[in-house]
Amino acid sequence: MKNVAIAVVLILGAFAISANIENQTKIGYVDVDHVWNHLEAVKKAEAELAAIENKIGDSQREKSKGLYERLQQLESELLEPGMKEKVSMKEVNDLRVKTTAIEENIKEEIEKQRNSLLKPLKEKLSETVKRIANQEGYKYVFRGPVNDTQSNILVAPSQDDLTLLIMKELGVDPDTYIPVEKR
Repeated sequence: MKNVAIAVVLILGAFAISANIENQTKIGYVDVDHVWNHLEAVKKAEAELAAIENKIGDSQREKSKGLYERLQQLESELLEPGMKEKVSMKEVNDLRVKTTAIEENIKEEIEKQRNSLLKPLKEKLSETVKRIANQEGYKYVFRGPVNDTQSNILVAPSQDDLTLLIMKELGVDPDTYIPVEKR
């Protein structure tokens, strides 16, 4: 009876160990910044965004040119002796508020455009990482690269680097990537 109990415990232990080995957690990493910087769609979006920034900035600045000129005139008059009493501080402050509002509107419009152009690309990259990780059996994927000052990963085997798979999936030239072990 004692031998049967020992055998049962050993068998249960073996099952527990084999179940644990089968369910080991795979952890990978991706150099997302490298992939992002080499995506052709990102380069096109950034070029388009630069053109939009110039267009919006030029348009808003043209509209507010008179305000800026008047503000500069009043501010220079404030520096002249005896002119402080003649210059309306309310007008100066109102012009400062208006010009600041114009600059903020420019920044907001550019940020809206940036989000509309880059958000779909970020989502596509994120979905690709999730899909590849799932296909390869990874439960956790960290932002790489290993040994980079910005990374939280200090040591990881190169076979857990999913960067090349992500790049191939997104049509990025894999020759631009240098794996950690070759750096």
